[in-house]
This record gives sequence, structure tokens and C-alpha cells, in this order.
Amino acid sequence: MKNTALHKRNVSAWDAFSYKCVYYQDFDYELFKHIDFKYKTKKGKVSYNDIIIMADSETSKPANYPKTLNNYIVAWSIAFRAFDHNLVTLYGYGPYEFTDMLKCLRENLPGDDIYIYYHNLSYDWVFIRKFMFKAFDTPEHQLNTKPLNPLFVRFKNGIILRDSLALAQRSLQKWADDLQTEHRKAVGSWDYDKVRHQHGEKFTPDEIDYIEHDVLAGVECIDATMKVLKKNISSMPLTCTGIVRGEARQQGGRDAHNYFARISPLTYDFQLIQQLVFHGGFTKANRYILGLVYKAICYDICSSYPTSLLVMKAPVERFFKCPRKPTIKYIMEDNPNYAFIFRIKLIKPRLKDGRYPMPCISHSKCIQSINAILDNGRILKSDYIELWTNELDFSLILKTYTWDEIIIPEAYMATKDYLPKWFTDFVYERFIKKTKLKGVDIVLYMIEKGMLNSCFGMASQQPCKPLIVEDYDTGEYAPAEMDLNEQYEKHLKNPKSFLPYVWGIYCTSFSMLRLFELGECVDYDNGGIWLYSDTDSVYATAFDEKKLKAYNDKIIKEIADRGYGPVEFNGKLYNLGVAELDGVYSEFKTWHSKCYAARDAETGKLKITVAGVPKKGVEVLQDDISNFVPGLVFPGTITGKLEHKHLYIEDIIEDEHGNYIGDSIDLTPCDYLLRSVNDVNFDIMERAEVGVAAYYEEDLK
Repeated sequence: MKNTALHKRNVSAWDAFSYKCVYYQDFDYELFKHIDFKYKTKKGKVSYNDIIIMADSETSKPANYPKTLNNYIVAWSIAFRAFDHNLVTLYGYGPYEFTDMLKCLRENLPGDDIYIYYHNLSYDWVFIRKFMFKAFDTPEHQLNTKPLNPLFVRFKNGIILRDSLALAQRSLQKWADDLQTEHRKAVGSWDYDKVRHQHGEKFTPDEIDYIEHDVLAGVECIDATMKVLKKNISSMPLTCTGIVRGEARQQGGRDAHNYFARISPLTYDFQLIQQLVFHGGFTKANRYILGLVYKAICYDICSSYPTSLLVMKAPVERFFKCPRKPTIKYIMEDNPNYAFIFRIKLIKPRLKDGRYPMPCISHSKCIQSINAILDNGRILKSDYIELWTNELDFSLILKTYTWDEIIIPEAYMATKDYLPKWFTDFVYERFIKKTKLKGVDIVLYMIEKGMLNSCFGMASQQPCKPLIVEDYDTGEYAPAEMDLNEQYEKHLKNPKSFLPYVWGIYCTSFSMLRLFELGECVDYDNGGIWLYSDTDSVYATAFDEKKLKAYNDKIIKEIADRGYGPVEFNGKLYNLGVAELDGVYSEFKTWHSKCYAARDAETGKLKITVAGVPKKGVEVLQDDISNFVPGLVFPGTITGKLEHKHLYIEDIIEDEHGNYIGDSIDLTPCDYLLRSVNDVNFDIMERAEVGVAAYYEEDLK
């Protein structure tokens, strides 16, 4: 419990110091001795400093660039916030000044652990790593979500670097705008093309304003998030998914883990089979309209994945081997109350109607295939394919494909039912809160919106991923040697494990079924064309209003039957799962999945969605959709897209200007070439991993 008298004394000590942004050597670090510290546990063995800290650095290219590519730090800033106030922002020039400041900070902050956030730690870490090693030795612990992406880094002296980008899942500029913080990123006040050095020329007032606002926006965003979540700086989740995971786990209680343990496979081998069944959202362009311009209407399914979690039936027991030889009839007709995971071999599969625009079998999910003919990565026909599937996905396959022969060599089944009420209640509560907070409390709204969207993500995390380890000598990252079977057993026994992976499988499968149901609402009788699909939205030239109403009435009834009615707010009803008009476009043109341009019929504005190209790349089209053709180059100088080239050197060097240079990243504008459907590897696109791993500090002990 906080010592109130001590807290008041500490606050008054800072009250005598009015906020300022100051060069780090001109600051009295003894003021940090007045920061509160608290213990992480009741036993009181490890304490943390109750202060929010955000750091950032700016870099410069060398004077003889591109002959020499090694970039280096020329500015850094670090903001401190406590007692609901911004206390001070410190700044400096070179990396040795930064570690010198950290030593002063370490000497004066009274608690054990010091948490320092970077927004995109993976970038700044490369530049400071060698200097941190020299000052504080190599880290005692580091968690990397993937190569070159540290989530946090902990040093033996209690300094802990964390990545706020993993928590926010958006740029610092957008995060600050969304949360309406007092300070925002000072866009445009820093000349990134200017060659700078670590000594000599001082910052201009505009430059100081820029580096100051970056970190002030950061500490204010973290403070706002921390208060809403009722967390302290040591218990903050590391990722966006971690936010909802903690609250859901608390609501589920011990019963949630027991439920998880009854459903999850006992062996890692069957877990791998489940992972072969899992797929992401269905994204596809109609192959017959590629490159043509149409008028389009888009309907979007409101909160598609959360809706599926509420109304779908999924396995509620562990899968067991079918007691008899499985057949299509046995799986699809005779056992409606059972879920199935089964392997199929199809001899000469092909679409029933060769003109069907949305084939559903993904080539990337096939274990084997022979002479497959593909469309946007989906199978039109093949001499042979083999894959694992479930009864929901197979219902689409059965509806749209035929074959010469089907073989089902193995199948597993489990009773299926609605998901536990504690979990569906939790999902529905997120929808209610998000709906009623819109326009009322922007901070709470953005957090609740993220939590609603993450309900699916936390149920779809692969339980065993290779531990990525950084080589502190070379900077290379590689998977650590580990026994995945042993890791899976630990996952099963971990009392914090509480959501079966198979629910994520059934959520995406059920949502894909709903997407295809929405596709059936296209007004085919009057020449309507299904143009494009993207997970929860359908673009078409015309929709049948009666079919749309029937679709929505069906969803509303299903939700109501589960006890979850519409949410009324400000005189309007908000329904989960219904198809809502998302846009009317006077022009729509696509070349393949994740690649289209559309002009809003009301505003006249042209927009693009092209995987790998920022939205501002629409400028390249010069407001003319006819320019949206394969071969079009989106210059990085316009889109802002940058290529990252990691440069590692053996030791810190000093150049002729007195700049100390360690490892670095060279950023250069990266052009993007618009390609046709035949030039895109959709297998790779569709294998993109879904979701972000969720971690808590306590999970890592």
C-alpha cells in the first residue's frame, strides 16, 4: 500500500520543479529520488519505479552516403511522467550521452525495475544495442516475437526496454490522435535528409519541439491506456491481444482452464493437424472482371468474428477417432451435433460451375497437389489434392466442387455446442461498451474496440512457437533448440492457458460461411456480379434487397436466441453480424486479392487498397483509375514506404566527424511495382500468420 505521506512529499518535491525540456547534462537527477516505488508482489522482493518513461532517437546518414551506409544516432529524447504530470523531457545527441543519462537515472531512481518504452523498439534497438552492451553488459532476458523484433529487453541492472507499438498496434501519430492526448507528434518539423553530426550544431527550437513531442505523446498515451486498464507500469500487457487476454482470463476464472484442458489435444501431433485446418479470412477477386471498371456496392458484416464466437457451435470436448469408417454422409448428415476434423484426398477435383467466381479451396492449405490450376491462389481444378478440413469448410467444398473420387483416410470427431457463457458474455460486453463509448470517451472507445477485435485473436494463437534468440555478437536471430512436445505439455498444464485453439479454427470457418451467404445476396437475377471479397465484406454491382433483409433477419434472430439482443444507444439500434452498407463506388477496379482501387460515389475521392502500399499511394494514380494497371510504380518518395537494410559491424567505430557508430539500419525509399494476378505468390500471402502473440510479464517468470 502506498505511503500517503511519502507520496505527498514526493509530489511536492516535483511541484517545485516546473516542466521543461532540457539538455540531459543540465538536469538535477536527484529529483528522481522522489519518485514512488512499489513492490510487484506482496512478498516485496522486487520493486518497480512508478513512473512512465518513453524514449526515442533520430538518426542521420553519413556525409559520404551512399558510399558509406552506416547510419548513426544524432538525437535522442526521453520523457518522464508521474503524479499525473509530465515531469521533464531530456535530450542529447550521441549514443554515449544516452547511456550516460541512463547511468544517472539508474543511480537515482529508488526502485529496482525501470521500464522504458520505445515506439517501434525493433528500430531503435539496432542503433543502441552495442552502446547498451558496453554500458550495462548483455541483457539477462529478451523476448522476440520474430527475427529482428524484440518485444522487450531486460538488463541485469533493472533497466527494461519495451515496445509500445506492439501494445498500440498503430503509429504513434495515430495513437495520440485516437486518444486525443495533450501532445501530438510534431509532423514535418525534422529534416530527415539533412546530414547531421553528434557534435557541433545545436538543435533549432523546431527540432527540439519535434523530438520533445514524440516522447510526450508516448507517455501520455501509455498513461491513458494504463488508467483505463487499471494497470501499473509493471503489470501492463506487452501486446494489444494481451489486454483482452488478461481481462478474459480473469472473467473465466479457474473453470476456464479446466474447460481448456478437457478440449485441447493431448499430443502436439494433433495440435499440428489442427493448425493445418486453420485458415485466415477469405480474400478474393473475381477472375472474370480483373482490370475492368465497374460501379460497385459494398456490404460489410458488422463484427464478423465476434458474432461467430457468439452464435457458432464448436468442439466442447477433445477430439477422438471416428469409431467407424468415415463417409461424407456420416460426417455431413448423420452426426449434426458433432464437429469433425478429417483428411480428404480428391481425385480430379474441379468446380461444379467453371464460371464460379469465388473458389474456396486454398492451394496453400493442401498437403499435396498434382497439376493444380489456380486462380488467385485458389484451386479451379487439379488432378489430385490432399488436405485437412472440418465439416464447415467442407460444406462449401461440397457445394461448389465435384470430383471423380474422394477418399477419407482418417477422421476425428467431438461433440459441438455453443461456447461457454462466460466467454460469450465477455465478447458481448465488449460490443456493448464499444458501441456506447463511441463519441463519448475516445480513450475507452479505442481500447474497447481493440479488445472486441482481439477476442478472436487470443483464441487463435499457436501454443508452440520457436523461441527466437538474438546473437549479441553478430546481431543475427535464429530459433533456439527446443523440444516442442515438451513446450506443448507445459502449455496444457499452465493454469493461465484458457482458450482452446480449435475455437479460433471454427470462428474463421463459420465467418467464411457467412461471407458466402452474403455473396448469395448479390442480385444475380438482374445481372449482378460478385466482384470482390475480403474476410467480412462483399463488393458487387447490385444486391437483392429482399435477400439482404432475409440475411439480416436470420442473424438478428440467431443473436437473440442466444440471449444477445441489439444495443440501443442515442436512439439507434446496433446489431452484431448484420450486413451494413459500407460504400457505394462509381468506379471499382481490381487485379487480385488485396489489390483494388475505388472511387467513392458521394465524395468523388479515389482510394486504393494494395498490400504493401500506404494509402497515400493513391496520389500516383493522379485521380484517374485507368492508371491503375500492372507495371504502375508506386514510388517510395511519394508513399513513404521504406526499405530496411540492417547493417552490423564488429565493434563501435568513430568517423572523421567524431560520430560514434554502432549497428544501424539504412532506410531508403522503396518503390512498389503493381503486378498482375499471374505474378503474385498467393500461397505466401495466405500463409501470413494471423494474430499477435500475447504475453504478460508474469507469464515470463
